[in-house]
Amino acid sequence: MKTFTNLEIPRGAIAACGVASAILFTLAAYAYPGGNHFDHHAPGHDFWRNALCDVARTTAIGGAPNGGAGFARIAMSTMALAIGLLLWSMPRHFEARPRLGGVVRAFGVITVPAALAVVFLPTDRFSAIHGLVTLIAGVIGTAGATIAVSASRRRSSIFGALTLVAAFGSLGIYALELAFGGPPRLAVPVLEHVAALFLLAWMLAFECEDRV
Repeated sequence: MKTFTNLEIPRGAIAACGVASAILFTLAAYAYPGGNHFDHHAPGHDFWRNALCDVARTTAIGGAPNGGAGFARIAMSTMALAIGLLLWSMPRHFEARPRLGGVVRAFGVITVPAALAVVFLPTDRFSAIHGLVTLIAGVIGTAGATIAVSASRRRSSIFGALTLVAAFGSLGIYALELAFGGPPRLAVPVLEHVAALFLLAWMLAFECEDRV
Protein backbone atom coordinates (compact mmCIF):
# COMPACT_ATOMS: atom_id res chain seq x y z
CA MET A 1 0.00 0.00 0.00
CA LYS A 2 1.43 3.37 -1.06
CA THR A 3 1.89 6.07 1.55
CA PHE A 4 1.06 9.70 0.94
CA THR A 5 4.74 10.55 0.42
CA ASN A 6 4.97 7.93 -2.34
CA LEU A 7 1.95 9.29 -4.19
CA GLU A 8 2.64 9.47 -7.92
CA ILE A 9 1.24 12.34 -9.96
CA PRO A 10 -0.43 11.13 -13.20
CA ARG A 11 1.70 11.81 -16.27
CA GLY A 12 0.45 14.84 -18.16
CA ALA A 13 -1.26 16.42 -15.14
CA ILE A 14 1.37 19.15 -14.75
CA ALA A 15 1.29 20.15 -18.41
CA ALA A 16 -2.52 20.00 -18.49
CA CYS A 17 -2.79 22.35 -15.51
CA GLY A 18 -0.17 24.69 -16.95
CA VAL A 19 -1.80 24.92 -20.38
CA ALA A 20 -5.30 25.28 -18.88
CA SER A 21 -4.01 28.10 -16.69
CA ALA A 22 -2.47 29.90 -19.67
CA ILE A 23 -5.70 29.63 -21.69
CA LEU A 24 -7.90 30.84 -18.83
CA PHE A 25 -5.56 33.73 -18.07
CA THR A 26 -5.55 34.76 -21.72
CA LEU A 27 -9.36 34.94 -21.63
CA ALA A 28 -9.20 36.96 -18.41
CA ALA A 29 -6.65 39.37 -19.88
CA TYR A 30 -8.82 39.83 -22.97
CA ALA A 31 -11.74 40.81 -20.72
CA TYR A 32 -9.69 43.20 -18.56
CA PRO A 33 -11.18 46.68 -19.07
CA GLY A 34 -7.98 48.67 -18.67
CA GLY A 35 -5.54 50.50 -16.48
CA ASN A 36 -2.11 49.73 -15.07
CA HIS A 37 0.12 51.29 -12.44
CA PHE A 38 1.98 53.31 -15.08
CA ASP A 39 -1.13 54.62 -16.89
CA HIS A 40 -4.48 54.37 -15.13
CA HIS A 41 -6.29 55.35 -18.32
CA ALA A 42 -4.68 52.80 -20.63
CA PRO A 43 -7.31 50.77 -22.51
CA GLY A 44 -7.43 47.01 -22.14
CA HIS A 45 -4.67 44.74 -20.93
CA ASP A 46 -1.00 45.55 -21.51
CA PHE A 47 1.05 42.34 -21.43
CA TRP A 48 4.23 44.01 -20.14
CA ARG A 49 2.76 46.73 -17.92
CA ASN A 50 -0.03 44.89 -16.14
CA ALA A 51 1.09 42.61 -13.33
CA LEU A 52 -0.51 39.18 -13.18
CA CYS A 53 -2.42 40.15 -10.04
CA ASP A 54 -3.95 43.17 -11.80
CA VAL A 55 -6.13 40.86 -13.87
CA ALA A 56 -7.53 39.19 -10.73
CA ARG A 57 -8.80 42.49 -9.30
CA THR A 58 -12.58 42.85 -8.94
CA THR A 59 -12.19 46.47 -9.99
CA ALA A 60 -9.62 47.20 -12.67
CA ILE A 61 -6.96 49.80 -12.00
CA GLY A 62 -8.77 52.10 -14.42
CA GLY A 63 -11.84 51.98 -12.16
CA ALA A 64 -14.17 49.81 -14.24
CA PRO A 65 -15.62 46.50 -13.02
CA ASN A 66 -13.42 43.62 -14.13
CA GLY A 67 -15.59 40.88 -15.60
CA GLY A 68 -12.60 38.61 -16.17
CA ALA A 69 -11.47 38.50 -12.55
CA GLY A 70 -13.07 35.10 -11.98
CA PHE A 71 -11.23 33.57 -14.94
CA ALA A 72 -7.97 35.10 -13.68
CA ARG A 73 -8.41 33.64 -10.20
CA ILE A 74 -9.20 30.19 -11.57
CA ALA A 75 -6.19 30.47 -13.90
CA MET A 76 -3.82 31.48 -11.11
CA SER A 77 -5.23 28.82 -8.77
CA THR A 78 -4.67 26.19 -11.46
CA MET A 79 -1.09 27.40 -11.92
CA ALA A 80 -0.54 27.23 -8.16
CA LEU A 81 -1.65 23.60 -8.30
CA ALA A 82 0.63 22.95 -11.27
CA ILE A 83 3.62 24.34 -9.35
CA GLY A 84 2.79 22.12 -6.41
CA LEU A 85 2.53 19.08 -8.69
CA LEU A 86 5.85 19.94 -10.36
CA LEU A 87 7.71 20.23 -7.05
CA TRP A 88 6.08 17.02 -5.86
CA SER A 89 7.12 15.15 -9.02
CA MET A 90 10.71 16.34 -9.40
CA PRO A 91 12.19 14.29 -6.49
CA ARG A 92 11.53 11.05 -8.34
CA HIS A 93 14.49 12.04 -10.51
CA PHE A 94 16.85 12.24 -7.53
CA GLU A 95 15.63 9.29 -5.49
CA ALA A 96 19.13 8.69 -4.13
CA ARG A 97 18.61 11.80 -1.98
CA PRO A 98 15.31 11.03 -0.23
CA ARG A 99 15.67 13.67 2.49
CA LEU A 100 16.24 16.39 -0.07
CA GLY A 101 13.28 15.10 -2.03
CA GLY A 102 11.16 15.30 1.10
CA VAL A 103 12.16 18.93 1.59
CA VAL A 104 11.24 19.80 -2.01
CA ARG A 105 7.89 18.07 -1.65
CA ALA A 106 7.21 19.90 1.60
CA PHE A 107 7.87 23.22 -0.13
CA GLY A 108 5.54 22.13 -2.93
CA VAL A 109 2.72 21.37 -0.49
CA ILE A 110 3.15 24.71 1.29
CA THR A 111 3.46 26.67 -1.96
CA VAL A 112 -0.08 25.85 -3.11
CA PRO A 113 -2.01 27.46 -0.21
CA ALA A 114 0.49 30.34 -0.08
CA ALA A 115 -0.11 31.09 -3.76
CA LEU A 116 -3.87 30.74 -3.32
CA ALA A 117 -3.72 33.38 -0.58
CA VAL A 118 -2.24 35.79 -3.13
CA VAL A 119 -5.05 35.01 -5.57
CA PHE A 120 -7.92 35.42 -3.11
CA LEU A 121 -6.53 38.48 -1.35
CA PRO A 122 -6.55 40.80 -4.40
CA THR A 123 -4.77 44.09 -4.15
CA ASP A 124 -7.89 46.22 -4.75
CA ARG A 125 -9.60 44.80 -1.64
CA PHE A 126 -6.66 43.79 0.57
CA SER A 127 -3.91 46.21 -0.39
CA ALA A 128 -2.31 46.20 3.06
CA ILE A 129 -1.76 42.44 3.14
CA HIS A 130 -1.54 41.53 -0.55
CA GLY A 131 2.08 42.60 -0.88
CA LEU A 132 3.11 40.65 2.20
CA VAL A 133 1.46 37.39 1.14
CA THR A 134 2.92 37.83 -2.35
CA LEU A 135 6.42 38.03 -0.89
CA ILE A 136 5.83 35.05 1.39
CA ALA A 137 4.45 32.91 -1.43
CA GLY A 138 7.28 33.99 -3.70
CA VAL A 139 9.97 33.11 -1.18
CA ILE A 140 8.42 29.70 -0.46
CA GLY A 141 7.97 28.83 -4.11
CA THR A 142 11.40 29.98 -5.25
CA ALA A 143 13.09 28.25 -2.30
CA GLY A 144 11.53 24.92 -3.21
CA ALA A 145 12.27 25.38 -6.90
CA THR A 146 15.88 26.37 -6.20
CA ILE A 147 16.51 23.19 -4.23
CA ALA A 148 14.77 21.09 -6.90
CA VAL A 149 16.71 22.62 -9.78
CA SER A 150 20.01 22.31 -7.90
CA ALA A 151 19.41 18.60 -7.24
CA SER A 152 18.06 17.74 -10.68
CA ARG A 153 20.21 16.60 -13.59
CA ARG A 154 17.37 16.77 -16.10
CA ARG A 155 17.78 18.94 -19.19
CA SER A 156 14.35 20.47 -18.58
CA SER A 157 15.73 22.09 -15.43
CA ILE A 158 17.45 24.72 -17.58
CA PHE A 159 13.99 26.26 -17.90
CA GLY A 160 13.69 26.01 -14.14
CA ALA A 161 16.93 27.96 -13.74
CA LEU A 162 15.72 30.63 -16.17
CA THR A 163 12.41 30.82 -14.30
CA LEU A 164 14.28 31.40 -11.05
CA VAL A 165 16.50 34.14 -12.48
CA ALA A 166 13.45 36.11 -13.67
CA ALA A 167 11.45 35.34 -10.50
CA PHE A 168 14.24 36.41 -8.15
CA GLY A 169 14.64 39.64 -10.10
CA SER A 170 10.94 40.48 -9.99
CA LEU A 171 10.59 39.45 -6.34
CA GLY A 172 13.65 41.40 -5.26
CA ILE A 173 12.58 44.63 -6.94
CA TYR A 174 9.03 44.22 -5.60
CA ALA A 175 10.41 43.80 -2.08
CA LEU A 176 12.35 47.05 -2.49
CA GLU A 177 9.17 48.80 -3.62
CA LEU A 178 7.30 47.60 -0.55
CA ALA A 179 10.13 48.49 1.80
CA PHE A 180 11.09 51.91 0.47
CA GLY A 181 8.10 53.04 -1.59
CA GLY A 182 8.50 55.19 -4.65
CA PRO A 183 7.01 54.80 -8.12
CA PRO A 184 6.35 51.32 -9.52
CA ARG A 185 9.19 49.78 -11.50
CA LEU A 186 8.41 48.41 -14.96
CA ALA A 187 10.92 45.63 -14.35
CA VAL A 188 8.51 43.97 -11.88
CA PRO A 189 5.68 43.07 -14.31
CA VAL A 190 8.13 42.45 -17.17
CA LEU A 191 10.20 39.95 -15.18
CA GLU A 192 7.03 38.47 -13.71
CA HIS A 193 5.72 37.66 -17.18
CA VAL A 194 9.10 36.34 -18.33
CA ALA A 195 9.17 34.05 -15.28
CA ALA A 196 5.63 32.84 -16.05
CA LEU A 197 6.57 31.99 -19.64
CA PHE A 198 9.70 30.12 -18.56
CA LEU A 199 7.68 28.31 -15.88
CA LEU A 200 5.19 27.05 -18.46
CA ALA A 201 8.08 25.96 -20.70
CA TRP A 202 9.65 24.15 -17.72
CA MET A 203 6.44 22.25 -17.03
CA LEU A 204 6.00 21.21 -20.65
CA ALA A 205 9.67 20.20 -21.01
CA PHE A 206 9.54 18.21 -17.77
CA GLU A 207 6.50 16.27 -18.97
CA CYS A 208 8.06 15.68 -22.41
CA GLU A 209 11.24 14.29 -20.81
CA ASP A 210 9.18 11.91 -18.69
CA ARG A 211 7.63 10.47 -21.85
CA VAL A 212 11.00 9.70 -23.46
